[in-house]
Amino acid sequence: MQRLFFFAALLLLGSPAAAAEEWQKLRLVAHVHTTMSTGSLSFAEVMDQAKAAQLDGVLFTDSLLRHWEYGIWPLRGLIKKVIEQPSILKAGAENYLGDIRSQNKAGGPLAVAGLEAAPFYYWRRSPFDAQGGEIRDWNQHLLVFGLDAPEAFEQLPVNDFDPYHGDYQGKPYQQFIDAATAAGGVVFWAHPFIKHEGRHGGINDSTEAYPHLLEITNGYDGFAITYFGYLDALEPGLLWDSLLLDYVHGKRSKPVWVIGESDWRSAQERSLAMVVTDVWVDERSPKAVVSALREGRSWASIRADSTAPELEAFTIVDEASGHTAISGNHMTVHGKISIRVALRRGANAQSKFKVTLVKNGAVLHEEELTENKFIRKWTDQAPSAVSFYRLNVEDVSGVIYTNPIFIRPSEKLKPLR
Repeated sequence: MQRLFFFAALLLLGSPAAAAEEWQKLRLVAHVHTTMSTGSLSFAEVMDQAKAAQLDGVLFTDSLLRHWEYGIWPLRGLIKKVIEQPSILKAGAENYLGDIRSQNKAGGPLAVAGLEAAPFYYWRRSPFDAQGGEIRDWNQHLLVFGLDAPEAFEQLPVNDFDPYHGDYQGKPYQQFIDAATAAGGVVFWAHPFIKHEGRHGGINDSTEAYPHLLEITNGYDGFAITYFGYLDALEPGLLWDSLLLDYVHGKRSKPVWVIGESDWRSAQERSLAMVVTDVWVDERSPKAVVSALREGRSWASIRADSTAPELEAFTIVDEASGHTAISGNHMTVHGKISIRVALRRGANAQSKFKVTLVKNGAVLHEEELTENKFIRKWTDQAPSAVSFYRLNVEDVSGVIYTNPIFIRPSEKLKPLR
């Protein structure tokens, strides 16, 4: 029924059905830990949960390294306290990748290899103090997908900076981003809007929310959303739009995409399918999933229950040529464009929900309604310079944030600035 509604929506919107047939949609859960690091389930047990939740794939992100040490000056290399916990590098990157590949051989949902890294931490209080140790900013994490060789994991720069003399701002993270992308990785900031208080072997870990790092670092592919209530940065005209406008104006080398991350360790925390990333792929494979993440052919959803809204179509059509673009695409247009949206909700949904079309950080269209099937075709004149369009959907039972579509005018209309 879901697929039938999707094609019916495309036909009603006037978009060529052939455009839909080029892609297939996969529903994924990203940022999942196993017993390889901080999770409570094995790879196989997570895959069983994913199958039961009708997910198409799991993006595994066990911790790359969980290692902290404090050396006493002037003999820091000789007299020191060391804490190390399970991680990819402790178990062996080759073993980690082998376990993930074995899940794909078994069939079922796709297993995609990834990692979560903490490039830097610094000490605020020594573990030899009577109060015990305290580290800062270890929970400023990055997710990486697309690395498929053990040496690529092993060569990533973590804990390279002196942890005894305070904050280095964006430097450790920029070094890590540059190394990960040079190795072929796709890099997303993890949970940047969440404050964290943790404890590691008697050491306190305190990390404030870190949206500023999205502004002072470059070359990463995007950021992740995790929970209801921490989504202000995605509202029109705020942080996400500012980053996208930086790209449009040539201040960034690539767009900043959004994904949903579960940050999942056990079923006791939350449903595995509560936070998902839907992607358009041209084939069902881990490689195609990574390409979709890299190119922004995706959208993020947080879903409280089965009545949460579902996105069926978000496209832009060049009325002059008939060419169609989906999230992540860059399309040159020759005249007026139409923006086409199809949504549906569960049969028992009764609350009002809001649909907002954002253009270059400003609200272009906004509707609040109650019907459970929503199909719209909005029109706009061809922009005079590169522009982006994205969609926000907000409901008490769930939210959706699409990645943008970028539109540039034909040179026959007006040269780009």
